[in-house]
Amino acid sequence: MAIRLLVALAATTAATWLPNGRPGRVVDTHLRIRGGEAPPSGSTTRNALTRDEITEKLNAVPVFCIVNEKGGLIGTRSKDGKEAVCWFTDAAESKALLAVMREHNPDVDLRLGVYGLGTVFRLCKGWSDEESPAMQSESTERFAGELRLQGNMPLMNETAPRLKEMLHDAGIDAGAWQLPVFLCEQLQSGSILPVFFSPVDLAATWEKSGRKKEEMPDEIAMMDLRILVAQMETDTNPWRIVQFVSSPQAYELVRELQGGAAAAPPAEDSESDLEEEEMGELYST
Repeated sequence: MAIRLLVALAATTAATWLPNGRPGRVVDTHLRIRGGEAPPSGSTTRNALTRDEITEKLNAVPVFCIVNEKGGLIGTRSKDGKEAVCWFTDAAESKALLAVMREHNPDVDLRLGVYGLGTVFRLCKGWSDEESPAMQSESTERFAGELRLQGNMPLMNETAPRLKEMLHDAGIDAGAWQLPVFLCEQLQSGSILPVFFSPVDLAATWEKSGRKKEEMPDEIAMMDLRILVAQMETDTNPWRIVQFVSSPQAYELVRELQGGAAAAPPAEDSESDLEEEEMGELYST
């Protein structure tokens, strides 16, 4: 018999986010997942996903990193000497970073590389109990910097403090990065539960689905990606209907890059808030 299942996102592991981008009040949020069958007693049917299955789902989302002509990853060194390689979910910020790096390093052939989020999630220790592969720099020394997933910067500035609290309460190491995801109960069906990386994309999907803008819920659920991934490894809900959704701009950038054209610099009216001092000194792995 078909049943309605609940994902219990307790106050310690979920917050709400107002569609206008301001943090909402923290509530005991229950996101209903509709679909799936109740496994009969003794059944081998499982709702929990393996890490490979979760990785495959995450790989539907593109992330972008600066690379050189050989495909080597390019990172930055901050003023305090800390090195990091970042993969960006935001297409506009990826292109803005590329433009700044090209301007300050005209003799280096820089471009954008596209990767699957699932693969990078594992590389960036999304599962803290997994060993990250050793990375060598061009000097043959082992890379000792940070590997980070980077969401939209203004959004991250707003959400990072709360995400760190939620990760701590969930017993998950916050590590070197946080990445918020957003969910709306009213957008799910028996066959799909969309998960977004921006409340703007969630709101756009709401309107594209034929719903009225003024009927958008006052608050939507927000949590760190690692909290959701940890739940997807449990048998409590039909996680196979989860679908991770990136922005139209990200998919368009993928088409641009796979078409062989170099990523163009962002338009002058780009909403990216990247500052030159955030770029740091260029180095390659």
